[in-house]
Amino acid sequence: MVQVVNYEEDFNHELQSFLNETRITPLGFDYHVAAIMGPQSSGKSTLLNLLFGTKFRTMDESSGRYQVTQGVWLGRDADAGIIVMDLEGTDSRERGEEAANYERKSALFALALAEVLIVNVWAQDVGRYNAANMSLLKTVMELDLQLFFGGAAAVPPEGAEHKDRISEGGKPRMHKTRLLFVLRDHVSSPFETLCNTLRTDVDNIWNTISKPDAARDTPITNYFDIDFFALPHKVLMADMFQSKGAELRRRFHENEVFLEEYSRGVAADGFAAYAEGVWETIRANRELDIPSQKEMLAHVRCEQIAKEATLQVDETLAPMKAKLLPSDGSPADVVAELFPTLLAASDTAVESYEASAFRYSATVAEVKGSDMRAKIGGDCKALFDAQVALASDLAVSSFRSQVSASPVASTPTASKPWKNWGAVSKGALDEALKKFDELSATDSLSASADKISGAHPLSFAIATSSGVRRRLCATLDTEMERATADVVSTARTSCLKTFQDAFKPPLNTVLELASTDVWDRASEVGNTAWEVTEKEARKVYGETGLGFTAERTEDAVQDDIKPMCYEKALTDIKDAVGTPSNFLLRMTKRFDDEFRFDERGVPRHFGPTEDIEALFVAAREKGEELIDLLGEVKLTGSLTTLRTSSRSIDDSVAEPVILAEHLKADLREQLKRQAGAVFMEAKRAQEAAKVTTKVPLWLFGLLVILGWNEIMIVLRNPVLLLLTVIILPVLYMGYTLDAPTLLGPAVRATLNPLLEQAKTMLEQATAPEASVPTTSGLSGLSSASSSTTVMSGNEALHKD
Repeated sequence: MVQVVNYEEDFNHELQSFLNETRITPLGFDYHVAAIMGPQSSGKSTLLNLLFGTKFRTMDESSGRYQVTQGVWLGRDADAGIIVMDLEGTDSRERGEEAANYERKSALFALALAEVLIVNVWAQDVGRYNAANMSLLKTVMELDLQLFFGGAAAVPPEGAEHKDRISEGGKPRMHKTRLLFVLRDHVSSPFETLCNTLRTDVDNIWNTISKPDAARDTPITNYFDIDFFALPHKVLMADMFQSKGAELRRRFHENEVFLEEYSRGVAADGFAAYAEGVWETIRANRELDIPSQKEMLAHVRCEQIAKEATLQVDETLAPMKAKLLPSDGSPADVVAELFPTLLAASDTAVESYEASAFRYSATVAEVKGSDMRAKIGGDCKALFDAQVALASDLAVSSFRSQVSASPVASTPTASKPWKNWGAVSKGALDEALKKFDELSATDSLSASADKISGAHPLSFAIATSSGVRRRLCATLDTEMERATADVVSTARTSCLKTFQDAFKPPLNTVLELASTDVWDRASEVGNTAWEVTEKEARKVYGETGLGFTAERTEDAVQDDIKPMCYEKALTDIKDAVGTPSNFLLRMTKRFDDEFRFDERGVPRHFGPTEDIEALFVAAREKGEELIDLLGEVKLTGSLTTLRTSSRSIDDSVAEPVILAEHLKADLREQLKRQAGAVFMEAKRAQEAAKVTTKVPLWLFGLLVILGWNEIMIVLRNPVLLLLTVIILPVLYMGYTLDAPTLLGPAVRATLNPLLEQAKTMLEQATAPEASVPTTSGLSGLSSASSSTTVMSGNEALHKD
């Protein structure tokens, strides 16, 4: 709510703000005005709150009767576009003798603005003159006629062609008003009787008041519709009071009370100014002459002219709206020459409006023209916003497609996907911005900057285009960063692969040999691989690659690629060394190679004279040597010399220790157990060899005693002596090498078939039924013997 006129009769200039806040202003002519007048403390505010959902201040009955509403208050219906005016009560004790003057002004003000004037009357006061406000009504009706029909008003104003401004006799007449008498606390008196009484009193007033010439000899029904409604007692008949109040509320909200001919023809956005003008005229006791009537007419005509001009623009924009803002869900499409078309359409509309509206009130024409330009500007802005937004999207798509067409996206596995990336990306960026400028008509906007400034409907275009272009540049920068990051990532991967190809194969060879200088040799391999990678990285990041400056390239190589390569080197080394279980296999193999094979790589035969313990200790130490040798990475050289890098290396990878102390102890223990098993196996083989070849010492002495004569014969005979010298070393070597053990199986395999064959032949020869056979019998026997011999030989071989 807002107080329109205060107690001192000053008009509130904040009324327009209130209308804006309560969303009355956008309603145009689609709103209504209702006002109420009546005696003080007669329940006027209570009735308005009941009918329109307002919250006007009401009287506290416990404090007695007093003046609640001071001046004129205005509110809005909670559910409809209805402006409600609450007037200060008549016959107030507070104003005293000055009350009549203010009551006349406020009632006249309400009658001038309101389409429906509610006269709040006590049912028991019907038939009384002052109590029923008849004296005030007479004064107000008389002044109302003078207010709208001044002396000059008898001549119809130019352009007043509307029927609501011309009476049946062809003379101008005022707008029509509904006088709604609400009979409060109606109990027993017949409602029809009370209505007839009030109607008679109103007719008497109309017949006795002084009328202007334009309204003389016209019935009251030409200007007022008289209506009546009864409300029961609010306290004693509360339910009926609420029911009847709801019925009257329904009549107001279902347009049974408001009629089209009641409209004042004042647009909602001009209501505040119109109300202020009426009040100032009433307060100064001046007549509202023809210029004010023309102003009211100007509101209507300028509204119509603006609407016609706007319709022309809508027809021009319709096909463009179908393309840019499709309602059927189809994809939007750009409109060629959109801005020039919008500019021509808006200029034509403005010129058309100004050519017709200049004949009416300049103030009203300017207001309506401003509204029209705002409306056209809003419609054009929706299309222009859609166009520049679509242009921005197409520019981003163009950039992405151009970047995607580069070798980076089309051939991600190419040898040099980053080649000339700086030129490619810059070209894509320039092409995207060029596409946006073409679609958003940047050049046309710049050329028309002076023309579309100020109040022009397209004054928004330059700011909109500039804002979208700034956001586009930010988006393209983000896209550029993302695409560059992808290319840089690909470049890093390629550089890392170059390093890995140059480092990993020779590293495996170095670690496999595991010589005492293993880390010096591994460092040489790493430094060589880094030299190759560094050279490749400078090409990748340089002018013909990613397009970095020399300083930025150096930073990337030293602070990005080098740490990655060092990290990869550590990873490859740890992978090559393997897990503790793999490391144990490596140690076991080294032990086996040292223990089971001699320096020539020939398998060892653990004969009786072999020092197995010494071999075992040496081989185990050789296996354990790997723990200290490969348990910690000790690379040196240029690869390990890193600058302070923004790229941190994973701590789990950067840690040079491969085997922790507890793992070293565990591996030694496991090697000890596995090597012990091998040692025991070798020991058992040696013991078996000793058992097979061992000859008692006493046997040698017995041989010397018993064979003394033979020894002397050999010594005296040069031939036998020579043979002895030759044969004895051979026998010694056979003994040393445990020849019986080595050659025994082969000899047995060779002799067993022969022994079996001889045994079979012997059995056949000594058989008791053997007799001298005939020649043919001998032949058959020979054949059978041969067959048997072959079979026996095969069986003997199979058995062996």
